[in-house]
Amino acid sequence: MIKKIGAALIGATALALVASGCSNADDAREKKVDAWAAGVCDTLREQLKNRDEATAEMAKATGEPEATKAKAAYVSAFDKSAKAYQAMAAAYTDLGVPPVDDGKNVQTKTVAYLTDKADAYAALKASAQKLDTEDQGKYAQGLQKLADQVHKIDPADGDLKEMTEGELEDAMARQDGCQRTETKGDNKA
Repeated sequence: MIKKIGAALIGATALALVASGCSNADDAREKKVDAWAAGVCDTLREQLKNRDEATAEMAKATGEPEATKAKAAYVSAFDKSAKAYQAMAAAYTDLGVPPVDDGKNVQTKTVAYLTDKADAYAALKASAQKLDTEDQGKYAQGLQKLADQVHKIDPADGDLKEMTEGELEDAMARQDGCQRTETKGDNKA
């Protein structure tokens, strides 16, 4: 009987050690993911703020009755957006591969996505610079084309969210730097 109790205690101890080893490995992995997410989020905070400010500028420009002022506001907003997405892509590259399953693929897709967004906003800036403010008809057509292009390239970063789902999304959600910034154009309560 004593041998059976001893064997049970040894078995339970071994099981506890194995379980705690897995827990420690999981904790270590979570800490690595959190550290990587903190680095990304701290780096991105300013760029997310710039992007949000550019969005607010675009909204304000929409109501601007003077064509030359509206054009200048659109050019500025598109330039800010392009630079923000370019800086975000650089941050994802500089911080290295995220320590998650398929991390290299996540990094590659995310950098490509952000670079595409930066290029699209740079193209919008170039288009906005060409707006003819002297001819109201051409100006209105140009604005409509810009609006259509913005809606095509800016689906509220839904694609980016899909690339960072799972443990990476959870880790980023815990970081202050990845929280949505409030800008002058926001109407949050």
